[in-house]
Amino acid sequence: MTEGNIQVTPGDVVCRKSGWVGLVAILKRLEDEPYHWPVGRLRFQKIAYFAQHQGLPLGLSLSRMSCCSISTELKNLMSNLLDGGLIREQRLGRMFAVKVGQTYQDAYKAYATYLKEWEHIIEKTSDLFMRMDTNQAEIAATVLYAARSICDSRTRTLSEKDILTCVMQWKPRQELGGTVSLLHRACGSHAT
Repeated sequence: MTEGNIQVTPGDVVCRKSGWVGLVAILKRLEDEPYHWPVGRLRFQKIAYFAQHQGLPLGLSLSRMSCCSISTELKNLMSNLLDGGLIREQRLGRMFAVKVGQTYQDAYKAYATYLKEWEHIIEKTSDLFMRMDTNQAEIAATVLYAARSICDSRTRTLSEKDILTCVMQWKPRQELGGTVSLLHRACGSHAT
């Protein structure tokens, strides 16, 4: 079978679908915490970006688009998860909260072997997102993407200033809003 121009084997599809269940396992752990921030579409996207960066096979490209806006790939992934009952959306004020769906437990059992392999990714990502709200997740994803893109093009060690410069060239000031001062503080005084 092919997806676009890429040849995909049945094993790849099974692996990716088990990765999708792993993504919902992260969501489940966040939901199980009594005092967690709600997970909306944007935060769910950041969770997917970090999880795939850690090695969870979701079939997403780790591009600027997937990092920083709701990409077509992610919309398709969310549609598949919604259609399969792995997630559901619930109106919560102005946002749509992403929640674990009714088929998750059965899918978890079906892919348990894969999920055991990825337990460290599921644990690490859920632990990180228990500590961040959506704005902090946006900053973290931006910094991760910037660091990765610089690392791909350079062989030297990165400084905080390198990362900040990359972020500032790439994201408009109005898009960053109040996060500019946070980035400056995070990078220290040499980031002016």
